[in-house]
Amino acid sequence: MTQRERLQGLTEAYKAAVEALEAVGIEPFLESSSLIGLLRHEGHMPWEVDGDLGVIQSQCEESGATKASLQAAIGANFEVLKFGCRCLEDCEGDNRRMAGRVASKTTGVVIDIFMYAPRSTLEPWQQKLVAEAEAQEWWERV
Repeated sequence: MTQRERLQGLTEAYKAAVEALEAVGIEPFLESSSLIGLLRHEGHMPWEVDGDLGVIQSQCEESGATKASLQAAIGANFEVLKFGCRCLEDCEGDNRRMAGRVASKTTGVVIDIFMYAPRSTLEPWQQKLVAEAEAQEWWERV
């Protein structure tokens, strides 16, 4: 597969993952290298091999979304390899922070899904920005 084909497959996987998440009541957002690619390259980074989406954990929990409901929403060309509003499977090491993974059955490209929640404790520099009204809230991967 050429990189051009991989990036086209990535675009299709993003579209499918976003539409499926929205169908189960979750509003995803670009994060990590996917967000950087959009800002710097107005699309994917030319060397990108996978995609990254973020979702708000409380919204996910309120939606009642499950791996099965996401699979039903995403269709036959994609497989939900992992999904839970909190890590339920394959939770060792870095995988603990990855709440979901969707893969294209045709191209093999994957979209990783990460949960976000408000930080419970702030660093002093973050507290200062909140106090000065330059920031309202800080979020982190959970």
